[in-house]
Amino acid sequence: MEPNEALALDEIDLSDMEFWGCLGRARGAFATLRRERPIAFFEDPDASASPLAPPPGPGYRVLTRYADVAEASRHPETYRSGQGAVSIIDLPPKWSSTSPG
Repeated sequence: MEPNEALALDEIDLSDMEFWGCLGRARGAFATLRRERPIAFFEDPDASASPLAPPPGPGYRVLTRYADVAEASRHPETYRSGQGAVSIIDLPPKWSSTSPG
């Protein structure tokens, strides 16, 4: 098991794919988020390097404490997970298998 790497809030970018390459970095980041910003907002990644990638979306929030996740799961009328619930990058509606056209 890798040790937790201490990270400052401004060093944490969950949208950066390189971030996820180090387990110790991720553990340290989530410890920092739970302590200092338990409900954090991140910009969607810019995948424009690929001509097939959609443009970045509006961003996303991350809940890092169990109590917050439990609260959100009990109140879907307030905390909803619509488009983007299973992927950071939202596909345009025309690419969705559920949209007409």
